Amino acid sequence: MDCDRIQLAVSASLDGEDPRVPDDMVHAHLRRCADCRDWRERQHMLTRMARLGGHGLDHDLAPRVLAALPAPERVRPAARLARTWLV
Repeated sequence: MDCDRIQLAVSASLDGEDPRVPDDMVHAHLRRCADCRDWRERQHMLTRMARLGGHGLDHDLAPRVLAALPAPERVRPAARLARTWLV
């Protein structure tokens, strides 16, 4: 079995999808292939960082984003607007 197919199966498995390759075939290939084992570990860490929050996800950016927005225009309450139009 080729590495591309095993790596696709491992990736699908990490994403909770059907790997479409029997587990015993994947495990047998991983026992023989150091490159695919290394690839699996890197993908596992990447998936874990994405799910748990990695370097770019470890802090709340909301205050910086909100501070960068222009100040909102002051809007009159609806009741006051209604009185203005009725007068």
